[in-house]
Amino acid sequence: MPFVARQRPQYFFGSACDGGKTDPVKRTNDAERTVATAIGIGRIVWGATTALIPARVHGALGVDYPGPDRGIWIKAFGVRDIMLGAAALHPDQTVRRLVLQAGIAIDLVDAGVVIAAARNGVPRRAAGIGVLLAGGTAVVAAVGPSLLCRAGQGTRSFGHLLTKVMGNAGDTLG
Repeated sequence: MPFVARQRPQYFFGSACDGGKTDPVKRTNDAERTVATAIGIGRIVWGATTALIPARVHGALGVDYPGPDRGIWIKAFGVRDIMLGAAALHPDQTVRRLVLQAGIAIDLVDAGVVIAAARNGVPRRAAGIGVLLAGGTAVVAAVGPSLLCRAGQGTRSFGHLLTKVMGNAGDTLG
């Protein structure tokens, strides 16, 4: 029996987009760029919000402001997210990929810290939103490019993909 090389499983970053419409590597790069752009813009907006109007963010989350830290931590996290968001928009694919991977690790640590803080008295609403934002961003960064590729949307927006998915869900429900 001749040796046949198995194709390596396609997961997360650098996974090939199948479909044959365009070069799979180009479609993968386009999907990663789409995810990196969405996450980058979201991080910049969230970071600027928390850095510039932390009292409003705390109020929306049901947390007293300023706390014992005098609001320094939320501003620092805001600046961190602005920097991560800007790096996610970098024109070089390698930089974007590394930023997305680092962001996954950072977001998972953030989610864990929020869960621990919830056990020590952080309001339930604040903890829920924190875990949703951090965990959701990590999941989108990890699987978003593959989902876009599998849906054949390497060069299209998340909005188009969501419309397609929600339309299909509506067809099965209705």
